[in-house]
Amino acid sequence: MIPAIAFTASEGVRAALSAIGRTEDLRFSPDNRLLAIAGYARKRDHPDMELE
Repeated sequence: MIPAIAFTASEGVRAALSAIGRTEDLRFSPDNRLLAIAGYARKRDHPDMELE
């Protein structure tokens, strides 16, 4: 089991992450401001999350 990562996020971001469900992979952009998440169950990716 992979341990959870503690983070702070708005309710909107938490809702978006919850809607993705199980994830397959994630990658940060070279400047660490963008996060791409590959959702497992829906067979789509979510490349437009910008981190501040």
